Amino acid sequence: MQAGADDSTKTVRGKIFVLETSELLHPKTSTTQRETAPMVPGTNINFGDLTKPATVLIEKISEAIGGIFRPHQIRRIAEAEAEASRIKTVSEIEITDLQRRAIQRFFSEEAKKQQNIESITAMALPQLAEHASPENIEDDWITNFFDKCRLISDLDMQTLWSRLLSGEANSPGRFSKRTINVSLLIG
Repeated sequence: MQAGADDSTKTVRGKIFVLETSELLHPKTSTTQRETAPMVPGTNINFGDLTKPATVLIEKISEAIGGIFRPHQIRRIAEAEAEASRIKTVSEIEITDLQRRAIQRFFSEEAKKQQNIESITAMALPQLAEHASPENIEDDWITNFFDKCRLISDLDMQTLWSRLLSGEANSPGRFSKRTINVSLLIG
């Protein structure tokens, strides 16, 4: 900053700023207007009528700087969002794989249990007597029986369980639920 032709002005980068006597540059500016005009912090520079151009310049610089960094910022945000989306998708796929394996296991186990039930039932059918009354078997007994026998895959044990089923069908009430539960412990 250098002193201008007059002690009331200073030259900064080719611009002349009025320091104390703003009337030299703007004769119509009153003392009240001069006191309320914005000041540059740390200086005695009064922007006065330069406020609007200064604001526009600051905004223009902000836009330019923002303009320079905006593509980079947009790219950074897009990359961060893409990474977050990728992480979410991977976790969903992992959960889906886990669920898929659980479903496969469940269906496999249930198919094996169903196969055991059908095998025991098929072995019991030829053992039914002419006078059999399977309609008189208690529902609780049937539920308990099939709940236990579904776990039996050994052929010898399935033969034993088929005898229990046919024996109960031939003479309802012949075998108690306790007998069924003990038979499971034997197997």
